[in-house]
Amino acid sequence: MANNNAPKKGQKTKYGSMAIAFTAIFLVAAVLVNVLGVLLTDRLGLRWDITDNRLYTISDTTVELLETLPEDIKVTVLSTEYAYQNTSTYRPIREVLTRYEQLSGGKLTVRYVDPYANPDIVSQYSEISTPNEADIIIESSKRYKAITPSDLYDIRIDYSEGTQQQGLQAEQKFSSAIMYCLADQLPKAIRTSGHDEDDLTGLNSLLTTANYSLDRLNLAINEIPEDCALLIITNPKSDFQDVEIERLEKYLDGNGSVIVFYDYTIGKHLTKFELFMEDWGVAPQDTLVCDSEWAYTSPVAVIPALDSTHALTTSINRSTGDYVVSTYSRAWSTVWGTSGTVKGFRRATSLLTTTATSYGKSTASGQNISTFAKQDGDTNGPFYIGVLSEQNNPNTGSKSNILFLSTGVASDAVLENDMFLNRRLMISAINFMNEDSDAIIVEARYAQSTSLTITKADANFIFWTMCVAIPVGVLVAGGVVWFRRKNR
Repeated sequence: MANNNAPKKGQKTKYGSMAIAFTAIFLVAAVLVNVLGVLLTDRLGLRWDITDNRLYTISDTTVELLETLPEDIKVTVLSTEYAYQNTSTYRPIREVLTRYEQLSGGKLTVRYVDPYANPDIVSQYSEISTPNEADIIIESSKRYKAITPSDLYDIRIDYSEGTQQQGLQAEQKFSSAIMYCLADQLPKAIRTSGHDEDDLTGLNSLLTTANYSLDRLNLAINEIPEDCALLIITNPKSDFQDVEIERLEKYLDGNGSVIVFYDYTIGKHLTKFELFMEDWGVAPQDTLVCDSEWAYTSPVAVIPALDSTHALTTSINRSTGDYVVSTYSRAWSTVWGTSGTVKGFRRATSLLTTTATSYGKSTASGQNISTFAKQDGDTNGPFYIGVLSEQNNPNTGSKSNILFLSTGVASDAVLENDMFLNRRLMISAINFMNEDSDAIIVEARYAQSTSLTITKADANFIFWTMCVAIPVGVLVAGGVVWFRRKNR
């Protein structure tokens, strides 16, 4: 007897045609969505940053820079675009460059040139040093700057956890390079020599990032040049001569700016240099500052409070939990009274002040400090550990500044750690002391990852459920459906 419920041949053909039609419609829709996505991102510049830590989001400072470019900027990548698009190391860099090009409104252009197919391109940029494959050349009508891909990453190592993270600092490097290429004249920072000064390589790097040219000068031999935008004295070990003090005063009488790093010493004084500082309202104390509570890992790594009213510190972009760390800090006092007291045309203001839980250990006796823990006889805080002395002379119109700090504020360790505000503090100081400087600071961004801790029982449950039960269930269900359809 015939099965009246069996599908007829025409019905099978109809269902088959509908299945083919729906499949074709789905494929066409998928292609259209893909084309629309390419159009929105590559042609119209519509992009979303959905990474955990906004790896590719451009800061407001850079957006303003790109929107107000005074001339065209040309970016040449010595590589094929395919390599930058399909290599994990280069792909994030390409994404940032794409965003720069779109935000500039056509003032910044990016081109990819294969140096093997076009060997002459390398010789065009060999004036300073020969660039390598995959390097990025940022160029204006004034000058150019080459950046290697490795410069665009920052490695953060957590020794306590035995882990490391790779952070992207492409925006910092690209924006600084653009400003370097656009500057009419690069500001000059001069480091004094002849007194066994510390090097502070991290500070040198920061000044280079801020587009300063760096030089050294022995004040006993040479005058400070008029084009010196910033003079830096880093923890001298021997005293200054009279002629050096005279040259310092002459420079400061003509709108000079100086940063003095001066650490605590055990029973030793640089008499002439310290008298020069006192003339500016600041006196170094024979005191090493510690703190029992407001400190980072050790009592000598104190966390001071930032002045909340001065232009130098209020310009620092910070959020709750950000802080400055100063290690092995020397205490300073303001000679004319409390912070902010004026004498003549000069005012000395504390910018970094420790908390009431801080205490000071005397270094005047000449004996080494045996412990950093608080003891009887230690001086109670708070203490000034960063003081700015300003001179505004209305008669001559001169405006000069000296910032007094310990090297622990600008040590390599604290400047390289983006957990601290120290880099932003030093950039803010540089911008404040040189009105022509417009350095920016953009912290490296790290891809955030969250680890999931589960018990062994949970792990077994997940394995048997996800890897065994569900796959087997799907196979059984599929078999049942296939068997029923076969026997209709």
